[in-house]
This record gives sequence, structure tokens and C-alpha cells, in this order.
Amino acid sequence: MTPEQQREQFIRGLNPMNQYNIRIMAKFYDTQDNITKALAEAEKYTLSQNSAPSSFPIFPSANPYVDTNRSGSGMTKNEIEELIKTTMASSQPQQNTDLQAIAKSFQETMSRATKTLDNNSDESSLEEESLDDPMEIDFVKKKEPKMSVATIKCKIRCLKIPAMTLDSGAEPPIITKNIIDRTKDKIDKSEKHDLSGVATVPIESIGIVRNLPITLAPGNMDAQWIGIQMS
Repeated sequence: MTPEQQREQFIRGLNPMNQYNIRIMAKFYDTQDNITKALAEAEKYTLSQNSAPSSFPIFPSANPYVDTNRSGSGMTKNEIEELIKTTMASSQPQQNTDLQAIAKSFQETMSRATKTLDNNSDESSLEEESLDDPMEIDFVKKKEPKMSVATIKCKIRCLKIPAMTLDSGAEPPIITKNIIDRTKDKIDKSEKHDLSGVATVPIESIGIVRNLPITLAPGNMDAQWIGIQMS
């Protein structure tokens, strides 16, 4: 088998990447028939550099292109060096494009997720919690005539209240400062109420808590509350 036939057989057995390299080399020539000539130039350069074996095979046969300068339509050393650089830089253009598209998509997804988390940070950071123990109600004034007062479970924001007293005559409702502190709501201290006679122990109004949601099964409602503390 002649050296040319060996090269042609080698080219047919190349993997797609090496075939791509040969096609790049072939563009320096007029016809596809000169691919073997381009391969011979690469062999010549590999031999002249005495480097480690490359992706191009070195055939132990006389090479008609041993001259390191341009001969006819042959390739010079500089052209082969530039060809190798070009091939390395463009060996995987589609893969690079795909990676860039994936990275861009990931960045956009993370950006949307960050905005969503920022918008919901106040509510999402509040985990449900419960008062440690049922609060003893010892400051409600006894009414005459006596009335039945019901207690139910409820939830104010994310704070579960084991027992809330329902008094149809209370308007607006009152809430203790410790619950306001737990729910981290703001108190409007510019508006206060006279609570004389409301409780059996001294208490004072510290302001109004507006739009404080309370959940009573099966629904939810916003109410205005009078915040109080023991005097």
C-alpha cells in the first residue's frame, strides 16, 4: 500500500473531530483531492519538531514535502502553526454556544428566584409559633348582670393563640404588648384610649395596631386593635 493510500484509509477511519481538522486543512487547497497533501504537510511539521505524537499519524515512508519552505501550493511552517491554533480555538464551537446558553438561562432563573424571595421575605421569614402557655386572664372586669364569655383558638399572623376571649361588647378589641412584640407589628402611639374600668388591675392604652390579621376558622379578617400593657 502506497503512502497516499495509507493516508486515505486513515482519513476514512477518523472520528468526527479529526475529520473536522482535516476539512480545516483542506480549505487551503483548491480541491478536496488535495487533503492527502495537507496531511503530508502536517506530518512534515511533526517530524521537524521532534515532538510527541499528535493526532496525525507519522508514516515511515519517504515524504515528498520535506522542504520547510513553501513549494508550489504546499504549506509553510507558519501556516501550519496558525492552522493548529485555529483548529484548537474552534474545535467545539457548538458546545461553547450551548454552555453559554445554559449559563445565561441559569442566571436568569436565579435572578427571578431572588426577586421572588425578596418580595416574600417578610412573610416567608415568619415561621408559625405558639405562645408557650395559655395566658391566664385575670384582669377582665366582672360585669353585672353576668354574661357568658367564650374562648377559642385563633392565629394572629403566624402566632398561634391557644385561647382568645370573645366579648361581643368589646369594640375595638384589645391585645397585650407581648403579642404585638412577637408579631413585630407597629403601634400607632398617636391614638390612645381611656381604659378606665375595663380591667380589675391597672392597665393603659399604648396605641393602636392597625390591619392586624386574625384567623378564626374558617376565614381570615383584618381588625384594628387597642394595644395595652400593665400600668
